[in-house]
Amino acid sequence: MPTILTETYEQHISRFLERFKLVPIFVSFFLVLFSIFFVRDLAQRSVWGAQRQALPFPGMLPDHPLYPLKQARDNFMLLTTRAPLNKAQLYLHLADKSINAANMVTDCAVATKTAIQSQKYLLNQRQALLAAKEMGLTPEITTITGNRMSIKEHGLILKDIGKRCKNKEERTELTQATKLHDSFSRWFDSTYTSL
Repeated sequence: MPTILTETYEQHISRFLERFKLVPIFVSFFLVLFSIFFVRDLAQRSVWGAQRQALPFPGMLPDHPLYPLKQARDNFMLLTTRAPLNKAQLYLHLADKSINAANMVTDCAVATKTAIQSQKYLLNQRQALLAAKEMGLTPEITTITGNRMSIKEHGLILKDIGKRCKNKEERTELTQATKLHDSFSRWFDSTYTSL
């Protein structure tokens, strides 16, 4: 196999490096350059890794026989929560639990119904946020960023459910859930763009 450099070129390069003693400078330069790129890449990966929202565990899944009791408890909590910002956070929490349950359920019909329910929770959250706005209250910035990340996660899970479900009726119901999600996402982005 032929060499890339001929012996005369190698000798010229080695004489040049010996004459100017640039070997330590080149080595240290490349080490610093390598470490900078390595650390920057590592930092970007860790930041992007944190962009994924961890949804709460749903607990009881919708196909469980005692699920109506869980729904009754959730409705009681919604009924007794009076502060609009707290109610909005509760709606978001229930929406996150519902979409995560829809992701975990294997039956596509149950998954699509649960996905629709989760998006309805988001629409109810919009009403609570509007009521808070009328009272002169604004949610904290951490709540808004958490809500944005949650909205993205809802969209990803809806796409996953769409890949899994092939039945035409389930697809139309999932399209309805996607429309509800897109409607809420557009409203939220337009309302809280400055924050």
